[in-house]
Amino acid sequence: MKCLRIIFIFSFIMLYYFTAYSQQYHTVLGVQFRTKVDKWYNSQQQYTYYDPTTYDYGSERLQIPNTDPPVYADHYYHAVIRFDLSSIPIGSTNLTATLYAHEGSFSTGRARIVTAPDDLNFNYMLGCWNAAENGGYLFEITQDPYNYNASSIVAQKLSQRYINFGMKGVSDLGNTGTIDFHLTIYYDAPVTITTDNNFTSNIGDHGEMIISGFTGNQRVPKTFQRNSSSNLTLQAVSPQTDNQGYQELWYTGSSYHSEWQRNDVPQSQNNPLSFTVSSDDNGKTYKAIYRQLKVTTSGALSSSETWFTNVTLTGNVTVPSGVTLTLTSGSPPALFDLRTYSITSTGGTIVLQGNPIFITPLRAKVNSSGTLKGLFTSLQSAVNFASSGNEVVVQSGTFTENFSVVSKNNLTLHGIDATHSIINGTISLNSSSGLNIYNLY
Repeated sequence: MKCLRIIFIFSFIMLYYFTAYSQQYHTVLGVQFRTKVDKWYNSQQQYTYYDPTTYDYGSERLQIPNTDPPVYADHYYHAVIRFDLSSIPIGSTNLTATLYAHEGSFSTGRARIVTAPDDLNFNYMLGCWNAAENGGYLFEITQDPYNYNASSIVAQKLSQRYINFGMKGVSDLGNTGTIDFHLTIYYDAPVTITTDNNFTSNIGDHGEMIISGFTGNQRVPKTFQRNSSSNLTLQAVSPQTDNQGYQELWYTGSSYHSEWQRNDVPQSQNNPLSFTVSSDDNGKTYKAIYRQLKVTTSGALSSSETWFTNVTLTGNVTVPSGVTLTLTSGSPPALFDLRTYSITSTGGTIVLQGNPIFITPLRAKVNSSGTLKGLFTSLQSAVNFASSGNEVVVQSGTFTENFSVVSKNNLTLHGIDATHSIINGTISLNSSSGLNIYNLY
C-alpha cells in the first residue's frame, strides 16, 4: 500500500507593485500529506495513508468495524507540508516570510509545528510519520489564526527551492483537527539592467560609464543585476572619444542637450543619474545620450556638423554641397573664434541658430537671394568671396579697414542699420558697376 496521498496541491503567485516601495510578494499554498498510525490493543502498529476527510493532527479511539465483542484502535494523525519556493528568485534580499495557520471548522485539539528533513521521501510513509513525530519544535498554534515569522527558515532554504514542515497534535486522546496553511513572502527581487552609450560601433564597444557598485570606469554596453528598491547611480564619462574618433560630450545646453533614456524614453538631463531600482526596470536599458562634437576647424566638412561648444578655427572652413553646418547659441552660450579665417558655402548650407557669439568680431556676412553663404572677419575677404548680385551685410561695430571691389556688378553693400555699422576706411571700385551702398556710416 502506498504510504501517502496528496490531499491538495495548489500554488499561486500574487505580485503587487507599490509606488513608495517596490517589494514584491508571493503567497504560496503548501502541498500537504497526511499519515495515520493505528495502534491496536495488542500494540500492533500499521502505517497507512488516509482519505481526504481525515485529520492533520490529533488522536481518537474508534471501534473496529464488525467486531463483537467490540475491538478498539487508537488512531494517531500526523502531517507533513511542503512549500514550493521556486517562484522566489534566488538572490532576493530584504526577505520576510510569514507562515499563516488557520484551524479547520471541527478542530478540537492543538497542533505543534516542527521542522522536517530536507531529504524527506514523501513516498515513504514511515519516514513521513517520523519526520512529524521527531522534528524540531517551531511553534504551537495557540490561537486562530496563528502567524509565525518564518523569514530565517525561508532564507536558509531558498536556494534548495522548497521547505518542509511537520505537524502533530499535543492534546489528549480524542482531540483532532485540520489546519489550512499559506506562506507569504515579501522580497526585493534581483533586477537585470543594461547600461549603454549612444555611440555607433560594429564591435559592440560603446565607450565607458561609471556605475555604482563597480570599481573604476566600466565598458558598455554592460548588463548586471541589482535588487529592486536598491539605489543605483549612473554617471556619463565626459568628454570621451568614441570608436569613430569623434569627441562625445555631456552637453547641458538648452538645445541639443544630453539626457538619459530608458528604453529610448527620456528620463533626466542630470548627470549623474541616481534612482531607486524597481521591478519594472527588469530587462530595461539605460542609455546616456551624448552630443557628438564633430568639428572641422580647417578645410571642407565631410559631413554635416552642429557646433554647440566653443570652437576655434585653424584655417578657412568650407561647406560643400549636401552638407549642413549649424552654429548654435546654446545655454551656456558657445563661443566661436574665427580668428582671421572664414566659413563659406561651396554648395552646402550654413545655419545660425539663435545668436551665436563670435569672439573675433564678425565683420560681414554674404547672402545670395536671402541665403547665407559666408561668415567673414574682414570686409575684403567678404567682398572677394561675393559674386555679382550678392549681398554683403556689414555687422554692428566700428571697423577700420580699406578694401576694394573688383569686377563685381550689382553688388549690395549695407550695414545692419545706419548708426551701428561704421567703417573707418576707404572703398575702392575697379571694373565694377551697379554697387548699392546704404546704412553705412
